[in-house]
Amino acid sequence: MDDSEYLFHGSNVNPPDFNYTLMPKSVAYGNYEALFYNYFGVANIVLKLTKSSGETQLISFGNIEILARKLTAEQATFMVDFILQESEGDLYSCLSATRFSANYHDGGETPQAIFNKLITTIKTLEDILPSIINRPITRISSETRMQNGHQVSDVDEQGLAWLNENISVLEETDDTERAHLHYDNTYYLAQEIQTSVIIEHTDIDENRAIYGFLLELKRIVNKLETEAPKPLKKQVNQDEEGYRSFFSVMGKWLSKVNGVEINQLSDCKQRISRLIHSFNKHIPVAFPNKGLPVLSQKAKANRFYTTIFRSIMEWYYFNKIDWRAQEMLFAIKGIPKLFEYYTILKVRAYLSLICDLNAKLQENSSSILQAYYQEILVELYYEPDYWMVGHKNAFDQKYLNTEIRTFEQTSSGKVFKASNHENRRRAPDIVIELTPPSG
Repeated sequence: MDDSEYLFHGSNVNPPDFNYTLMPKSVAYGNYEALFYNYFGVANIVLKLTKSSGETQLISFGNIEILARKLTAEQATFMVDFILQESEGDLYSCLSATRFSANYHDGGETPQAIFNKLITTIKTLEDILPSIINRPITRISSETRMQNGHQVSDVDEQGLAWLNENISVLEETDDTERAHLHYDNTYYLAQEIQTSVIIEHTDIDENRAIYGFLLELKRIVNKLETEAPKPLKKQVNQDEEGYRSFFSVMGKWLSKVNGVEINQLSDCKQRISRLIHSFNKHIPVAFPNKGLPVLSQKAKANRFYTTIFRSIMEWYYFNKIDWRAQEMLFAIKGIPKLFEYYTILKVRAYLSLICDLNAKLQENSSSILQAYYQEILVELYYEPDYWMVGHKNAFDQKYLNTEIRTFEQTSSGKVFKASNHENRRRAPDIVIELTPPSG
């Protein structure tokens, strides 16, 4: 109902206040023209008042939700299904410029890709970590300690030297197997003895790296939980009889395209927490190493450590989670934008069907599809910018904009008004460019 004119019938309630009733235009058989014809979703109502002096005032009534009949809701469902199927849940990539590099990651990795990678990594850790806990890489050191003599079977030279200076700790024994000294046909057992003890330390770089990796995985799960775009809540408590809310239609598909279910993330977090608890219990370290680990000779010689270190290196280059595909779908609040996405993907699907997609294509194109129909290069663009002559972005462009005409209301009526200001531009929704072999 953009730029529509409607009659307001005023009734004096209590001067200077007035009550106005908006009446749509009358149509045949005593009916009225629909205020929101073929519209479904959230609408923003803004009232433009024009005074006799020519002064205008804009009054916003905020957002309201427009319900739809069953047929319109089914049409919206069909369009959503097609968009999700055609885009494979990644609408942003589908409508972005064609990329020719297999390693190209614009803005990060998709949530679904991160989640799938996370599941695989957790499973690997659950399989390998018990073997590492059973035989971890350690650092060996020797320390002199006072020990219970009954628990010491072998006494080294340092222990014998200590006993020579502390004879009072010796007592006779009949247990020849446990005796520490045999002198003049008598066996002696030391009640306590100071000797060297071999200590295995788990607080080393290799184990700190694994601990840091476990903490990093937990952080990534938290990011998936907290950064995910939230869908708009339904604006009405329940659907009116015979009508359906846009959000009830979109809800389950939006949760599907989000790619990551909350209960799955909760399960991942619990599994990682169990791994962290088990690691801390059996392989304690003073602090985690969160940087890129160095694959030491000890780690190279241990296949379990090598496997985990490879995973750490893969995750180290993880940039960030790219939510733009989800944000595009969650931003759909009505039929116009939904139909726009449906149309561009429908055109792309048809061109893919009739054109040759395997031919050599041009690089650095801003098109979302390149193909050949016979010998004609076909390029599909979504919302390309055609800048006015004189704008810096218009330099060295193939196509330029020379004039924009806008539909405006003037004192003499509705007219097209021309503008050629350099900052103006055109951005049509869909453009198909055909280039013959001759160029």
